[in-house]
Amino acid sequence: MEIQYNHVREKSRIFAETDSGETVGRIEYKESSDNTFTILHTVVNKEYSGQGIARQLVDHMVAFARAEDRKIISECSYAKHVIDKNPEYHSVKYTK
Repeated sequence: MEIQYNHVREKSRIFAETDSGETVGRIEYKESSDNTFTILHTVVNKEYSGQGIARQLVDHMVAFARAEDRKIISECSYAKHVIDKNPEYHSVKYTK
């Protein structure tokens, strides 16, 4: 089974979906006028945990932030951990 990642900007979410269209995870964010995205939640259905889906959602969010030339604030503890742990993501990390 292949997981597809579908960004729905109008809903401020990136969805992880199976090839049959079942949503198995999502990352939720909000856009701010100060040129940032705040990651609010990263959620993966229990039966799909441990497959790297949450990490892929964060990866997609980082790629989106880079494409938009924005920084990321992480209220989600998982996303914060991934971004803090990986030096290649520090360029999109918001710092005051």
